[in-house]
Amino acid sequence: MKNRPPITHLLAIALALAALAAGAWFYTSASEPVEGIPEPTPAQEGVLDDGTVSVFYPSKTPDGDSCTTVVPVSVKLEGVAPEDRPMEALKILLKGVPAGYEATVATSLPQGVQLKSLGVKDGVATADFNAALNRVAGSCRVTSIRLQIESTLKQFRGIEQVIIAVEGDVDEALQP
Repeated sequence: MKNRPPITHLLAIALALAALAAGAWFYTSASEPVEGIPEPTPAQEGVLDDGTVSVFYPSKTPDGDSCTTVVPVSVKLEGVAPEDRPMEALKILLKGVPAGYEATVATSLPQGVQLKSLGVKDGVATADFNAALNRVAGSCRVTSIRLQIESTLKQFRGIEQVIIAVEGDVDEALQP
């Protein structure tokens, strides 16, 4: 008796051949572009074409480290131009935890913090806040605030680094 391949192997081969015949060509890795396959466009994590952005908050889960870990909360920005989304995302962050997420995330930002300005130049975003941002103590809380602001801004194309200022002062901003 001849050894025959299991029916599942034959079925898998038949399906693969049918997919190839239909034009479903795949490749797993390539260092050079493949003719006929368009180059993927670089996508920024958290920023969707429909205006949805991520705003980052410390998790309330018992296994999360609220000092060094933040989680995204998706928020849809209606009618906001792409170039205005970083500022709008920060404004949402400063309002506190969005309704419906109070059980899962918190915020380390003190109440009353306002964004005075946000500028982006050569991949560096400089966010200037009012003096209320400096009304915090403790290295854990300061680290968490920095992470919330940086994570919220770095999701946007063209922002690779974040500088945080308070009333224009970078050196004294968010000192523990």
